[in-house]
Amino acid sequence: MGQSLASRSLSEASSREPALIDALASGCVVECSKLTVEQLAATENPLYTIRAELLRELVLGRSGEHLDPLGVRVHGARITGTLDLTHVPAAVGIELRGCVFECPVLMVSARLPWLTLAGSQLCALDCDGLQVDGDVLLGDGFTATGQSDYGALRLLGAHIKGQLNLNGARLTNETGPALIGDGLHVDGDVFGGGFIATGHGELGAVRLPGAHIIGQLNFNGAELANQAGPALIGDGLRVDGGLVLAEGFTASGHYERGAVRLPGAHIRGQLNLACATLVNPAGAALIGDHLEVDGGVYLDGFTATGYGEDGVVRLPDAHITGQLNLDRAELTNPAGAALIGDHLRVDSDMFAEGLIATGHSQDGAVRLADAHISGQLNLSQTKLTNPAGPVLDLEDAEVKHLFLPAQVICSHAAAKTSRCAAPAHQLILSGLAYTSLHAVDWREWLHLIIHHTRAYRPQPYRQLAAALRASGHESAARKVLIAQQQDLHHRGDIGGPLSKSAHWLWGVLAGYGYRSSRAVVALMLVLTVAAALGIAAGHTSLGPGRYVTAHTSQAQNPRSPCSLIEQIGVGIDRSVPLTPARIGNRCDFDTSSPAGEAFTASTWVLQALVWTLAGLAIAGYVGLIRRASAPG
Repeated sequence: MGQSLASRSLSEASSREPALIDALASGCVVECSKLTVEQLAATENPLYTIRAELLRELVLGRSGEHLDPLGVRVHGARITGTLDLTHVPAAVGIELRGCVFECPVLMVSARLPWLTLAGSQLCALDCDGLQVDGDVLLGDGFTATGQSDYGALRLLGAHIKGQLNLNGARLTNETGPALIGDGLHVDGDVFGGGFIATGHGELGAVRLPGAHIIGQLNFNGAELANQAGPALIGDGLRVDGGLVLAEGFTASGHYERGAVRLPGAHIRGQLNLACATLVNPAGAALIGDHLEVDGGVYLDGFTATGYGEDGVVRLPDAHITGQLNLDRAELTNPAGAALIGDHLRVDSDMFAEGLIATGHSQDGAVRLADAHISGQLNLSQTKLTNPAGPVLDLEDAEVKHLFLPAQVICSHAAAKTSRCAAPAHQLILSGLAYTSLHAVDWREWLHLIIHHTRAYRPQPYRQLAAALRASGHESAARKVLIAQQQDLHHRGDIGGPLSKSAHWLWGVLAGYGYRSSRAVVALMLVLTVAAALGIAAGHTSLGPGRYVTAHTSQAQNPRSPCSLIEQIGVGIDRSVPLTPARIGNRCDFDTSSPAGEAFTASTWVLQALVWTLAGLAIAGYVGLIRRASAPG
């Protein structure tokens, strides 16, 4: 039965088809025409026509001729009918270059040594489950037009042991995906330079979820577009050689869950989006939640525009072993954050010099909360804008070296810790830990903490003080801690008026424990006042020969005036019980008179001050000793 079918097909061969049959034995290329695919599509000249049924029988080896290892090679032909190679275990490869196919091409679960359709034009190409031992070449102007969810080019679960070349290909589907590559496995590289894919719908324009590319996936200069869904879906994608979407790569999507999706993807090489352009008016431009990159991530010169609460570029919980480069990138979101990197981990440096990030979110334009940057975080010359909230969120982040010039946040009075003329740009710094600050003076950083944070938090002050102490600037560290207490008084929760008054007095008298010498000086002043009080009482008359300070009944001349030394001793004895002068046994205030009662009450006030000042002085010095002896 098979032989009779083959005979019938061959007997019906056109004038070109016998030459094709003869060429199989000699390994020659059958050049049907030199027409372009547009000209081939418009002509019905039988000289340029080959039936798809004949090609199938030739691949199956039913021509009766010995097949040359170079395979079936046809250039410039118009292929009529459906080329159906479903489940075909071809012994030779297929090269149909610059051909036009009237019907879809089916290669479901076929097995081929190699496949070349470069420059050809198809309705659709279905290669689900295809296995190719060599390369698959679909570039050089290859075009495929699909319909519905079926897609223009299907490589679902296909396995290509060589390279997949889509350089210059054009895939179009107005009602579904352009390329479906779910679970695709390529042992070599995937090239798509200048590749154009236009799809429609939530299934995406280019689908590569769960695909595994052992080599490099390079879509430099490619254009992916989808006006009703994502442009590229790479959820769980694995690329061992690096993912390159640079040099003019553009992706335009319209989907709440992202234009370019790489959540859970694992890139063992680098992820390069340098100078790429991503646009999504309905959601995030790039989604990389839980993304793993063993090399660097390059977004320098990158432009992304998104819309919504999910941000423009999302990298929460991502892990980047190399550097993250956002130099001169431009991120814009009129309805949310520009960059979300909560729990981001970068084992090297994060560069963002010249970054322009515009957001509109209460949570910040650039969010790096709980991020861990093992190297430097460089935010020099950035332009951060967020009229709805903070421009930068570094809450609980860890950075080794932080480069953040004060002028990025505050262009006015950045070196002052007093009033700020432009406090609009706000920061979230609570919990931020760093080893060193660069491109910013500690006074400027203190200014940012005081005037450009939304609420009082103690940790930013303590972190700055710790960094100053580590570099040997103990005096500056004390000034920072004093500023912390002052900010606590103004923006913190101390308590009621009495507590606030006591806190204020503590600051005035002892510099909040960081200037204990003030308490010592104040104590000496109190002693002076006490002595003056005793002298004043000794000169306050209560009648002829009588004064408020007088000898007691234990003295030889009771009620007689006390000497100057005795007057001073009474004032100190009454006001400073810590070191009594024992004068009160023979000389004291006459409390039987109103004046004596007044002087006595005054000494009680002085006693309270002495106790307070002594306590502040002792506590301050003990604190200094503890801080000096603390490790590290």
